[in-house]
Formats: sequence, structure tokens, C-alpha cells
Amino acid sequence: MNERPTPVLVFGILNIIFGVWSLLGAPFSFWSVLSADPATNPAAAVYSNQLIRNWTLMSGALAVLTGLILIIAGIGLLQMRSWSRVLSIGYAIFAIVLGVITTMFNVAVLMPATMAQMGEIAGNSEAARVGGLIGGMIGVLAGIVGLVYPVLLLIFMTRPHIIAALEGQPIAAPIAPTIHPREF
Repeated sequence: MNERPTPVLVFGILNIIFGVWSLLGAPFSFWSVLSADPATNPAAAVYSNQLIRNWTLMSGALAVLTGLILIIAGIGLLQMRSWSRVLSIGYAIFAIVLGVITTMFNVAVLMPATMAQMGEIAGNSEAARVGGLIGGMIGVLAGIVGLVYPVLLLIFMTRPHIIAALEGQPIAAPIAPTIHPREF
């Protein structure tokens, strides 16, 4: 068996951590929708929009699924299983596509609904709308930052030495580029 490259160890551990985090966070998606009562929390009225409600419930279900996939892939990486690289790549592609779709949904649907709801709560106050816009922009930024991990996972899991290590092939030492003085 090949020696485990450091990125395989790091991504194996991170997959498990992020998978557990996803599983622990998923119930909050369901709880936020199912316990939303506009009578006690006026901001919860945003869930009266059926599209937002369904999107949030679907996101919670996907968080459970992707959390389990990450944990399984992480364990496989730690055990140097070749299928774990394929599963990690599949997760990364899915997470990138879903992240882009989620960001578009947040900008096109959730932010306008939140801004309108905040305006209604505060008597159509411009400050409340701006607050909703700022909150929405923070959410969009968080979504973009959330793409960093799947992009890095995709990059590293497609590196030749990672592929070789996980397929049990000998790992060739990386060749350092040579710079000739005439190239300057």
C-alpha cells in the first residue's frame, strides 16, 4: 500500500468534519420552516412564500444527504480507497452546482422577499429594507465563500499523485520546474 499523501489525510478529515457539521445543521433548516409563526416572529412570514418554504426544506434534506456522502468519502480517503476519490469529486461537482444555484436563488427570490418583509415589519421603512439587503448580501457572500472547499476538493482529487496513491500505483516524485537564466 502506498504512503498516504498529506492532502488525502487533510481532505479525509475535513470531509468528516464538514459532513458532521452538515448533519448537525440540517435540523435547523427544518425547524426554521416548521416552527415559523408570523404571530410571534414577524420575520418568519417570509416562509409564507411557498417557493422559499419548499427551497428551505429541500436544502435541509440535501444537507443530510451531502453530509452522509462527505462522511463516507472522508472515511474512505482515510482508508486510501479509490472509490472515495470518485465520491469526493461527485460531491464537489454537486456542491459547486448547488452553490451557484443557491446563490442565484438567494439573489432573485430570497433577498427581495426578505427586503419586502422587513419593510412591512418596520412600516415600509427604508432602513429596514437596507437592513434586509445587507443581510441578503452577507448570505450571498457566505454562499460564495462556501464554494471554496468543494473547489479545492475537486482540484486536489484530480491531481495525478493523489489518483496514483488512491489507486495503489507508485507515486512519482513531483518534478520541480527548472528556470534557466536566459528565460528572464
